[in-house]
This record gives sequence, C-alpha cells and structure tokens, in this order.
Amino acid sequence: TIEETLYGIIQKQGLLINVGKSMTLRSILIYFVFFTIDVITKNVIVSIISIMIANLLVIFIYDLKILNKIKYTFTSFSNKKNVKLLQLGFNTFAFSFLSIYLLNASRYAIDNNLSETAQTIFGIIVMPGMVMSLLSQFIMQPFLLKITDCIDKKNFKRLKKVVNILLIAMTLIGIICIIIAFIIGIPILNIIYGIELNKYYFEFMIILVGSLFYGLSIIISNILIACRKTFIQVISLGTIALIAIFSSHYLVVNYNILGACINYFIIMLMEFLLYILILNHYLKRSIKEAKKVEN
Repeated sequence: TIEETLYGIIQKQGLLINVGKSMTLRSILIYFVFFTIDVITKNVIVSIISIMIANLLVIFIYDLKILNKIKYTFTSFSNKKNVKLLQLGFNTFAFSFLSIYLLNASRYAIDNNLSETAQTIFGIIVMPGMVMSLLSQFIMQPFLLKITDCIDKKNFKRLKKVVNILLIAMTLIGIICIIIAFIIGIPILNIIYGIELNKYYFEFMIILVGSLFYGLSIIISNILIACRKTFIQVISLGTIALIAIFSSHYLVVNYNILGACINYFIIMLMEFLLYILILNHYLKRSIKEAKKVEN
C-alpha cells in the first residue's frame, strides 16, 4: 500500500519510467532475497520477513529519493475528508477482496472437499496461468499515461482505439503462450515437481484459456478504474462471487479437479464478459456525449 501510494504520486508527475525502474528493482531484489534466505534458513516465515525488509529498502533507497525531487503538498487533517476517503476506499477494498476470492474460489472448494494431493495438483497446473496476469500488466503499463490523457481530454474515440490495441495484443500473446504451454508445459511441470501430470492435459488447457480471459479482464479493469468506474466493478464481482459460491462446491464435489478447472474458467469468462459490456457501454455513451458537446 505504501509503495502504491508513492507510485501514484510519482506517476502523476509524468515519471512513469521511475515507477518501472522501482518495480523492476523490487521484483529482482525480493525474489533473490526470498530464495537466498529460504535456502540458507529453510524457514518460510524468515524468508517472508526478508521480503518485507527488501521492500522497505527499495522505498528508502530509491522511491523516497525520487519523491524528494518532486513538488507535492499534503492536505490538512480533516475528519470529513477522512470519512469521505474511507467511503471512496471501501469500493477499492471490496473490489480487491472480491477479486482475490474469485481467483481462489476453486482452490477454496478443493480445500473443503478434496484431498491435499488434489490441492497440490491444482496448484501446480494453475500456476503457469498466472503468467497471463503478469503479461497483462507489462502490456498495460506503457499505455497508462496515454489512457489517462485520453480520459482527461475526453477523447474517447482515441481511448477506444487504445483499448482495442491492448486487447488484441493481449489475445495474440496469450494464444502464443497457450500454444507453447500445450507443447512443453506439462513435460516441464513433470520435471520440476516430479509428479506425473500427463493425464491433466485437458484441465491444464482449460486453466490457460481461463487465464487468458483473466488477463484481458485485468486490462479492462484498469481502464475502468482510470475512468473512475470502481463501484460497477464491485457490483459485477459481487454477482459473480454469489454464483461462484455455489458453482465451486457443485463442480468440485461432482467433477473433482476437472470441476475446479471448469469453475475457474467460467468465473474468468464471466468476469471478462461483464467487464467488456460495462466498458463498451461507457465508451458508447461517452462518445455520444462528446459529440453533443461538439455540436
């Protein structure tokens, strides 16, 4: 949360490149520190604490140094402002909470109804799918300033073009990743984890396609957030979460790991479809309003 606040201040000054450098430095450092400490101590708790320290080091050594070069002002303390901030922040909290739940709904259902072995297998085949979320962030980051600029200038036609470019790029890259994973994914996982996973090829593919929809959803979600459309996302995720509570239990109990994978796919597909409908409606309405103003 601290680093995201600092990133927001730095980004508003048009210094997105510094945010990128900080994220790269932080990612490399925390992975290096975690694995090094974990190998030395064989203690996960100590390794996690080392990540926290590494994050603080990046904040003090790099982020605050950049922040000191920027002119910014703090607003005065006000109870009214704090209450309003909490109200605005609740949407963000609810959005984050529901996003995490939906991402892990199948995992929770397996934990409640199946064995630890099933949980392990599902965890292994779902892990490569997380690459899609990372790819979506890499694709999205260079366009953030362009997106905010389009919104500020109410140039929604240009914003629509940017959205199309991002979604097409994510789809093409995602398809390439799925093809590569289909060819070498399971054999590599067999070697890494020492578990025979060949019979889970179909489940693996379902997860990857679902993860592609998840990556697309992340892109659309970020654009909606930039458009100040957080509450509608909370409503959408809440609706999907209600469905997921029942679908997760039913599919996992009746179809085991396959059911968990199908449930993951359905959740991600629903999230993508709702987001694309919301964004399409918003852009159409905004373009019409912009035309009326011009006329």
